[in-house]
Amino acid sequence: MERGRISKEDMGYIKSLASIFSQKWTFEIVFSLANGNEDMGFNELLRSLNGISAAVLSKRLKILQSWGYVAREVRTGPPTRTRYSLSEKGRGLIKVADFVLQHRGKTTYSTESLSGVNL
Repeated sequence: MERGRISKEDMGYIKSLASIFSQKWTFEIVFSLANGNEDMGFNELLRSLNGISAAVLSKRLKILQSWGYVAREVRTGPPTRTRYSLSEKGRGLIKVADFVLQHRGKTTYSTESLSGVNL
C-alpha cells in the first residue's frame, strides 16, 4: 500500500477483517489466548470465556485459524491433545489494540468530518 492511498482491494480486506472481529466473542478469544498460557486446550478456552457455547468457540477458532491469527496444534498422546495459540499475526493484533488504546480520547474529529480525508 502506497502511503496515503488505500486501494479498493485493501479496503475490501479491511472491511472483511472488521466484520470478523466485530462478531461476538472473537476479540475475547484472542485476548484469552494472549493473556493465558502460551497455548490452551479447547476446554481451557471454553472455561476462560464464561458464557460462550462450545459450538460458537469452535466456529470462531476455525475462522481465526483460516485467517492465520490462531495456530492449532494436535499433540499425539495418549491422550491426544489439541492446543491453540496466537500466531505471529495474531500477536500483531495485540499491538494494534495497544495502538488504538494509546490514542483513545486523542481524536478531536467526528467520523463525519473525516469522510473526505485521504489517509
